[in-house]
Amino acid sequence: MITVDDASNDLCVEKLELYLNKINFRNFTSIHINNKGPGMARNAGASKARGKYLFFCDGHIKVQEHCFDGLVNTLVNNNADFAITTVVDMYNLNSVGYGATWNEKLQFTWLVNKSHENSEVSIASGTSLFVIKSAFEKIGGYNKLFKGYGLEDQEICMKAWLYGF
Repeated sequence: MITVDDASNDLCVEKLELYLNKINFRNFTSIHINNKGPGMARNAGASKARGKYLFFCDGHIKVQEHCFDGLVNTLVNNNADFAITTVVDMYNLNSVGYGATWNEKLQFTWLVNKSHENSEVSIASGTSLFVIKSAFEKIGGYNKLFKGYGLEDQEICMKAWLYGF
């Protein structure tokens, strides 16, 4: 596990490190960067990763146990390179997003209707994006010019689509 602290002031990385030490989890690395934005933070973590898969998870995301098994199965069973989890607002459990798209005015719009099976989405939320590392590297990761939150998600999904993923 790699944690990237992009100059946060909420002590989330420190809290995670304390917890991981408490449960004797030793296979983690911490990277500290200075206000580079979410895309560059994710790129920094990806550059240190040694595994086949990357999972980008923001500090405010709760990941269910065995989530990774399901994501790997989704990639393998669907011959896919990218997968996402459902995103639920932790303050409003009725607010659920199943990916996103652009509307007719090219405005970001959450998909709020659940599909009964795995389905393709135009925009995957970077708050919980699962990707095969070689695909991430092929598209060049996140663009360093996108520093605003949310825009990096749209940018990487557009790049993935343009590269044929």
